[in-house]
Amino acid sequence: MGKMGWYFVGFCGLFIVVYMTLKVVSDMRVEEEARVLSAPIYTWKWPGENWQSNAEVTAVEIVRRKDNDAVVKIKAKQEASAYKSGETLDISSRRSETEECTATITLYKLNDKWTIGCVEL
Repeated sequence: MGKMGWYFVGFCGLFIVVYMTLKVVSDMRVEEEARVLSAPIYTWKWPGENWQSNAEVTAVEIVRRKDNDAVVKIKAKQEASAYKSGETLDISSRRSETEECTATITLYKLNDKWTIGCVEL
């Protein structure tokens, strides 16, 4: 193989490295957007019954990804808490339950921003 052949092989190798790096960075962006957008799914308040829920996303996995949509599986730890009526700072009487939750969300890209299109619990 001549000198030009080695340059071509080096160029192709460099191209593959750059392409894979861009794909990894793009997937990381989708995972972070999914983490931020999915947190409100399990976070809610029910003031009439003094219940509230907070969630912490523990894992994000891309199931399928295209240029303008992605299906992402979310794992979260949800804590639902009940308070006595009128309770503000005293949390000694708080009752809470922690549950592992999963959801599959579909994200759509619109104007270079990801939005939630579908949620399957």
